[in-house]
Amino acid sequence: YDEKGNFIGEEVPTQKEVVDIDSVKSNFKTKKLEPFDTVSDMESAIYLSKFSEDTKIIWDGYHTKGDGGGNKGLLKFGAHTADGGYIFSVDANTYIQADLKGDNVSALKYGVRKFDGSNEYDSILQFKNALANPLNIPVSLPSGRYGISDTFKNGQRGKALIGDSPVMFPHQQGRQSCEIKWLGGVEPRKAMIIVGQNEVGAEPTLDGSGNILKNIYLDGDNKVGFLVYGTYLTNETLIDNIGGQGGTETNFYFARGWFAAIRNVFSRAGMNNGISLALPLVYADGTQVNWVTNGALELNNVEISNIRSHSS
Repeated sequence: YDEKGNFIGEEVPTQKEVVDIDSVKSNFKTKKLEPFDTVSDMESAIYLSKFSEDTKIIWDGYHTKGDGGGNKGLLKFGAHTADGGYIFSVDANTYIQADLKGDNVSALKYGVRKFDGSNEYDSILQFKNALANPLNIPVSLPSGRYGISDTFKNGQRGKALIGDSPVMFPHQQGRQSCEIKWLGGVEPRKAMIIVGQNEVGAEPTLDGSGNILKNIYLDGDNKVGFLVYGTYLTNETLIDNIGGQGGTETNFYFARGWFAAIRNVFSRAGMNNGISLALPLVYADGTQVNWVTNGALELNNVEISNIRSHSS
């Protein structure tokens, strides 16, 4: 057996080399583990089942060592469901529970991956998993460029996605924004991010309370209809310092809300409308959506400030 408990074959030992295999295995109860380079390395370490519960586990990166997605956690045993950031599965009865304590969790710890200059990675599943974290803590996004191929929702109650950089022009003055690019196909009836619960064009009947979207720049690549779409926004929902370009319908659309705040929204360029506030939803082909919900468009007691649209 090697030091990880894997059987590697038999050899005839000398008298001084005789080893009690049961003793070797028992040493796993106290043996200190070296950090893993990546999540993949950790999840493939089936020998972890030989260690004691609550053994401390460390990984130095998510996809590659040092990529910002490293974390630490505790070894656990029992039934579990992996979610790519809080629970990592080794086998059906062995998993690592990550330490997500703190004011926020970096999206990188859920596997969201920055563009590296050669590859544009699709992180749609990772964004969804991060925002669904079971501790319901805010998700932070380090500066850099990221990609998604489908819509993700910035939640039902108390969800938050907050970029680390307030820069709204990509690479402004040598500083990077927190930019998300659309990698999907032509989707005029989809949004990159939905704030709240209602799908694009759906009756605004489901409320979204206390959600935050801040310091995010979006690039729709002239393929997706909306960059950010939100209806029925209530109870301290905050849209702050968001910008973008490349929506084919309306870059930023908001309707129906109470006691929310929409601040510092900048539409840089789009193929149709830049920003729509409390206005009927009209698509670029002239189709108008007529909602029957009472007060479907009204933004009451909603703070609106510093709204700007350019080249839309």
